Amino acid sequence: MSRLVQWKQDPVRVKNVRLEGGEVPRGEQCDSSYAYVYAGHGVTDGSGVWRIRLGDVTCDPPGPRHNSVPSVVATPTYGIVESKAAAGSHPPPPTFLVALVLGDDISIHSFSPGGQRMPDVPFSWHCVVEGELVK
Repeated sequence: MSRLVQWKQDPVRVKNVRLEGGEVPRGEQCDSSYAYVYAGHGVTDGSGVWRIRLGDVTCDPPGPRHNSVPSVVATPTYGIVESKAAAGSHPPPPTFLVALVLGDDISIHSFSPGGQRMPDVPFSWHCVVEGELVK
């Protein structure tokens, strides 16, 4: 088990920008909103995948805004499962983590440098997503 830390950040300011980047008109106004922030740990399964649905773990309803895309970062973090001291131990293997975000469904996929699925990879993750506006 791992404890998922989360909080609601209110207020936040949001602005629409193109996914491709580029210039944004300077006079365009920002909107007021709030955001959910999640932080925790996980371990990919035997096929190198870990999944979570933000709506299922949100403590303060209503949850992530419909059609809002969470920003997710995951980093391999060895030592959270094995209780071994860093000194004198072997360095952890190189690992790539990729986040797949479909609505509020998030999956983390782990790969070796050669591109093969890498099972049982412990990692830390955090996520920020705009909250649902309630009227």
